[in-house]
Amino acid sequence: MEAMGCFAAFAITLFLAAFVLITVINGGVQMVIYFPIYKIIFPEGEQIKN
Repeated sequence: MEAMGCFAAFAITLFLAAFVLITVINGGVQMVIYFPIYKIIFPEGEQIKN
């Protein structure tokens, strides 16, 4: 019975690691997509005219 508990713990750990990895990858892809759009909307070098 101990082998089954060890397998369950390993499976849960593997699932959580995969979930974290997918979340990190999705966040990175989203940053790559939205960063150029952000730079177009908010250009850095432009001064505010008073």
